[in-house]
Amino acid sequence: AEMSQPLTQLKSRLGPILELYPSCAQSESDFERWLRAYENNVDKASAALSDYVQWRELKPQYGVQEGVSGITSSVVESETRSGKAIILGLDKEKRPLILVRAQFHDPNSTEFNLDTFTCFCIHTLSKAVEMMAPPTTSMTIIFDLDNITLNNLDMQAVKRLIYLLTKFYPERLGQCLILNAPIIFSTFWAGVSLLLAERTVQKMRFLEVFELKELIDESALPLSYGGTVEIA
Repeated sequence: AEMSQPLTQLKSRLGPILELYPSCAQSESDFERWLRAYENNVDKASAALSDYVQWRELKPQYGVQEGVSGITSSVVESETRSGKAIILGLDKEKRPLILVRAQFHDPNSTEFNLDTFTCFCIHTLSKAVEMMAPPTTSMTIIFDLDNITLNNLDMQAVKRLIYLLTKFYPERLGQCLILNAPIIFSTFWAGVSLLLAERTVQKMRFLEVFELKELIDESALPLSYGGTVEIA
């Protein structure tokens, strides 16, 4: 297949930079993602991809000496222990699934630290990306808002996640499923949706738990969501 002109241009512009940084290597479908995110504008996609390389290579970053590549499971141990985000299997479209349980996110806890939270987001998103087998290039994130209080609705954390997804994981969000949204979420959601691109908003769905089975096999769903997976 003939490569599209924007694709050829993007590759020739970024090729020399990317060769210097093997950890930032981009596949054909990655270049296509950057172009999709910026509506085939080569200048914008090039600038964004250069930003991505700088971000990946900056040391120290987020309190980690080795920067983004140094974010290991031990760095994010306190966040992992909270159980606020778990990677499940794949959905029916073969997209990796991340389950976020907002009730376990407590920005007022003495352990909570925005840098560590950011590392945890990066660690979790990167693990989901590693699970993608071609032609899959996106993931599904489920936000379960069961039992949340105002304390769990942390705009700073949400802004950080949106920033990471938009700038460094463009077009990685295939769909976002929101479960058990209580009344207190509506005002918060009004604020969040203003921060999102229209096409991201279109990927959001408010669902009832029983509707998950249309999108995800029981073998990838936890017991409490009607599936067969045991989670802590």
